[in-house]
Amino acid sequence: MRSIALPRHPRRSFAPVLAAIAVVLGSVPATAATTPTSTGPAAYLVRDLISGTPTSADTSSEPVHLTALGNRVVFLASEPSSGQEVWVSDGSSGGTEMLADVCPGVCSSQSRILGTQRGLVYWVGSTDSGFYSDPLQLWRSDGTRAGTFPLTDPNANNLLNQETSGFAFTGRYLFYNACAAGTGCAVWRTDGTVAGTVRVAPLTPSWNGSYVFTLVAAGERVFYTSQPSDGVTDLWVTDGSAAGTKLVKTFPLNQYPGSLTAAGSRLFFVGSDGEEGSELWTSDGTAAGTRPLTQFANSYPFVPPGFWASGNRLYFAADDVTHGRELWRSDGTAAGTMRITDFGYHTPFSEYVTPDSFVDLGGKVVFVANDGLHGNQLWATSGTPESTHPLSPLCDLAEPVCMQVRLKLVRAGNRVLFTAGDSDAQELWSTDGTAGGTRMVQDLCPAHCGGVLSTLVAVPGGAVFAGREAQYPAPQSLWRSDGTAAGTRRVAAPGPDVQLLGDEGLEATAGADGRIFFAAGNLTYGQELWTSDGTARGTRMVNDLSAPTTAPSPRS
Repeated sequence: MRSIALPRHPRRSFAPVLAAIAVVLGSVPATAATTPTSTGPAAYLVRDLISGTPTSADTSSEPVHLTALGNRVVFLASEPSSGQEVWVSDGSSGGTEMLADVCPGVCSSQSRILGTQRGLVYWVGSTDSGFYSDPLQLWRSDGTRAGTFPLTDPNANNLLNQETSGFAFTGRYLFYNACAAGTGCAVWRTDGTVAGTVRVAPLTPSWNGSYVFTLVAAGERVFYTSQPSDGVTDLWVTDGSAAGTKLVKTFPLNQYPGSLTAAGSRLFFVGSDGEEGSELWTSDGTAAGTRPLTQFANSYPFVPPGFWASGNRLYFAADDVTHGRELWRSDGTAAGTMRITDFGYHTPFSEYVTPDSFVDLGGKVVFVANDGLHGNQLWATSGTPESTHPLSPLCDLAEPVCMQVRLKLVRAGNRVLFTAGDSDAQELWSTDGTAGGTRMVQDLCPAHCGGVLSTLVAVPGGAVFAGREAQYPAPQSLWRSDGTAAGTRRVAAPGPDVQLLGDEGLEATAGADGRIFFAAGNLTYGQELWTSDGTARGTRMVNDLSAPTTAPSPRS
C-alpha cells in the first residue's frame, strides 16, 4: 500500500513542458536491452478527459496521484462538468470512468487518495465547494461505481484532519481521527463497510477538548497521541477494540512526543519527561516498555533527515556534541542504540536529504552524504564507523567536472539504483554496497548530454525514469531498469511532440498486470492519461474522457 495525499494545484492551461506521472502495474515482460540508438515503442493516448485544442485552462484533465488497484489505476483528474474527482482506468476507453462526483456539479472535492488495502482504495473529500473548512467524507471503492460509496456522514461524523498523519493502515483496518456532533473527538476505524466503521474509544465529550494527533501503525496496532484541555499529552495504543485501547504514558505540559515512527511492532519517537532535553524513546505499548534510549548532551540533538525504519531497526541522524552530526541506529534497546558513522564534518546530510537517500541492504546501509571535500557521494556502512566507506568515485569540488549523486535511491533486489553525474549530465548507476560493485548501468545519452532526466521511481524489481538518448530537442522516453544493462530498456517513446517532465517530475506505483499508466502532454490534447504495456501497439493515450458519449457522469 502506498498512501498519496496532496492537494491539487489550480488548473492551468497547457505549457510545452508538462508534468509526468507513471504507474507500473507489475512486471513488464523482459525484452532485449535497448541501445541508445534503438527505436522504442511509440505511445498514443488512452483517453482524453477534456477534448479540444489546448488554448484554455479547461483542455487538460491533469491526471495526478496515480494509485494502483489490482490491474487498474485510480487517480485524480478534472473535467468541466464535475471539477476534480477520483477516476479509475483499466487502460481502455470503456474502462475509464469517474468513480464518484463527491462534490456534485462543477465544484472540485479536493479529494486526497489515502491508499489501498485488501482490494479497496480509500480517499477523503469535501461534499461542498472543496475548501478545507467544508464537511469531509471518507470514501471507499473496489474500482467499480457499484462498489463506491461513502463510509461517513459529514454532518454527523466530520473528519477532523485531512493530513495523512490523521490516517493509518493496519492489515485489517484503516484508522482515522474524527469528531462527531454530541459525542466528541475520537479514533475511529473501518473495515471498508458502513457497519464496520465504528468509534474505537471516545476521548472527550466536547469539540473543544481533546484532539488526536499523529496516528502510526505498528504491526496490527496503532499508536497515537492526544492532548486534553489541561495541556499534557497522552500516548495511546489500540488494536481497534475498546478493550484493546490503552493509555501508555502521559507526558508533561509542552513535552509532547514527536516524530512517531514504527519499526516492526515497536514505536520510536522523540520525547522528554520534563527533566532532561529531547531523547530517543521507544514503546512496546506498555508503560513499563516505554522508556528513553539515549542521553545526549544536546537539548535537541536530532537533525535531518529525521527517522526512517528498516525491518525492526530505526535509523536517524543526531549530533552528540562530541562527534557532530552522524548516522545512528537502534534496535529498541539502549545497548543496541549506537552511532554508525564518523565523518567529522558538521553537515554531512543536507537539508534536502530524506529517508529516500538511505537503503538497507540486509544490514549494510547505502546512503548519500557529504564529507566536506567531495560533495554528495554514495557511501556504505556495515554498522560501525570503521566500516563506513565511499562507493562512488570521489572528486574534488574544485574540478571542472565533479560527479555528484542525486539524493533519491531505489532498491532493486540486492542492488541499489541511483543517478550520478555533473549538473548537466546525469546517468544511471547501481551498486551492491561495495566499491567494486558500483558501476554505470548504461550511458543512455553519450557525449555528455545526460540520459536520465528525472528522479528514479521505485517499481517491483527496479525503477522507472524519464530519459533522453540525444541532446535536446531529442524526444523524451520512459525507461525501466533492474540495475543491469540487459534489464534496462525503453518502455515507451510517446513521440517528438510529447513531454513527460515538468515541475511535478515523475511519479509511479505498482500493480498486477505489467501495464504502465502515465500522464503526458502535447499541443493537441494537453495533459492526459496514457498507457503502455511495453510494446508499440500497446502504448496509447486512453481517449477523450469528457466527450458526452464516452464519459457518462456517475450521477447519470
